[in-house]
Amino acid sequence: MNEFQTPATVDQLFQEMIENAPDLLDNYPTLDDALEQLDSQPQPCDRQPGEPLDRYRWFQIYLTLPPPRRHKRVAEIVGLRPNTRRIAKAAHQWRWQERLTASDRPDNGFPALRNEWRAQLLRETAYIAHFSGLEDTSHALSAAAIADLDQAAARKRLGPLIQYQRALLNLMEPRRKEKDVTLNINESRLHGMVLDRRVVIADKLFRLQYEAAFGPTDWPYDPITDGPNRQPEEDPPETELWSQQPGETDQHFHWFRIYLSLQFFQSTAQVAAMAGIRQKSTLAKIASKWNWQDRAAAFDACHANDPLARVELRLHLLHDKAFESHLRGLLDATRALETAAIGRLVQAKARQHLSPLLHRQRSFLQSFWRQYQAIEGKSADEHRQLHLASLVEKKAVQMLRDEEADERENKILERLYGSKDDKE
Repeated sequence: MNEFQTPATVDQLFQEMIENAPDLLDNYPTLDDALEQLDSQPQPCDRQPGEPLDRYRWFQIYLTLPPPRRHKRVAEIVGLRPNTRRIAKAAHQWRWQERLTASDRPDNGFPALRNEWRAQLLRETAYIAHFSGLEDTSHALSAAAIADLDQAAARKRLGPLIQYQRALLNLMEPRRKEKDVTLNINESRLHGMVLDRRVVIADKLFRLQYEAAFGPTDWPYDPITDGPNRQPEEDPPETELWSQQPGETDQHFHWFRIYLSLQFFQSTAQVAAMAGIRQKSTLAKIASKWNWQDRAAAFDACHANDPLARVELRLHLLHDKAFESHLRGLLDATRALETAAIGRLVQAKARQHLSPLLHRQRSFLQSFWRQYQAIEGKSADEHRQLHLASLVEKKAVQMLRDEEADERENKILERLYGSKDDKE
């Protein structure tokens, strides 16, 4: 038999291929299937299937370190013992070195991702330092019991007490130096605002024309859908996993929020250190009971494209901590100053403390003046908003006038906004 097949054999094979074509097409992957399969494969820097969240955080820290990278350094950063074998076991199990080598290719954008992780790591370290610093300072000031000073001790420390109280008041009402109310707005953003305002004005014109022709109507008109603006029925929102769960106490949920606000240092040991909890094993049982790891993973998955979600949570926690420290500090400082009875100082003592007394009085006057300006006048931000709203309104009306509007619309525009030749 020669190496070439006969025409009959070729026709037979072609006929069999046509008969089996549906099966071949069903089993052959489409382009969408191939792209979906490609997207589902995790990249070296991504969390791998089955990889625990805390191990992935260790790997992220490992990638942020400059060479030579060492497991001991990762252990020191996350607060483990330097001689622990947990980091080495995780590195071997989840192929840290292989993933690092694959990430170092110049075409995968790893340097930018590493810089982003480094910045996040520094911000998180600063956040922990602020949180712990406020807690430690508040405990130290409480231990000092400045509110319980007797008159002699309070007068002896009058200068630092007044400065402390003034600093707290200045934090509550920071000084503003905003004399310039220039707009400094991007042209493309301004154009978008003008277009939005033009739609609203055109809607108002349509309503006036419609009511002039058919009488008043009680349904709101939506210019986007060209019909009544009916609100769609919304399904009741489901409770997110990272929200407070039924039966979860406020204290336990507060500890979970601290855990959720962390990323690279996300552990029950770090939460115990920040919240002042001595029994770490008790906190670990609470975390296991309320499934902290899975809830944190759900939070990360939902906010993968919103890096500010965790930042906002940290700001809320710091705001609550700062308010608590602020309130406690002001109460203690005020009571200590009342004990010092500065209103009954003799001439020699009053002159001795003249400088801090003058600073304190000036702070009170500045605080009153800022409140007066906020009530009676307009702040720079409010002036800026007024200027911006006026500019957007003017440009939107001009845009409508430049379009081919009929005579009725022009008359309505003149009635609402004046004639085209009117001066501002």
